[in-house]
Amino acid sequence: MNTPTTVTLDAASAIEIAEALQWLRDWFASDPDVLAPSMRRFSFGLFSLEEISADLDQFTITLGHRP
Repeated sequence: MNTPTTVTLDAASAIEIAEALQWLRDWFASDPDVLAPSMRRFSFGLFSLEEISADLDQFTITLGHRP
């Protein structure tokens, strides 16, 4: 069984990572007609922009930041 690993980040690093994740999410939302086909090709159809955006939001929340 895998034991959860604890990772410690200083607040400034957590904020910077959260902002980068939000930037990616916003970029995905900026032109979905162009980016969605590219994401399907790149991911072999395994996930969509919407799924990735939801994951980015969840990661941002995990870092203690609101999307």
